[in-house]
Amino acid sequence: MFSRTWHGIVPLKMRAAFEQYEYQTGVKDTLAIKGNRGAFLKIIEQGEYAHFFSLYKVGYNGLHDCLCRAGTGDCGDLSRG
Repeated sequence: MFSRTWHGIVPLKMRAAFEQYEYQTGVKDTLAIKGNRGAFLKIIEQGEYAHFFSLYKVGYNGLHDCLCRAGTGDCGDLSRG
């Protein structure tokens, strides 16, 4: 299993819009990928900014899955869904 993290920062006035965007394009889309084992989003306000921390866990069912996710080889049925 692999974990992927990401950190972003936006002004507080953009927090709500970016949170909605992140859930749609980050969390929801990532959960739709075959092999996904979880998606987590933590938002922390600091001064005039909101920090977004995401963590995605992806499991592989062998070397074929791993090579497909890395962008090499024939992915076959490893597409979304």
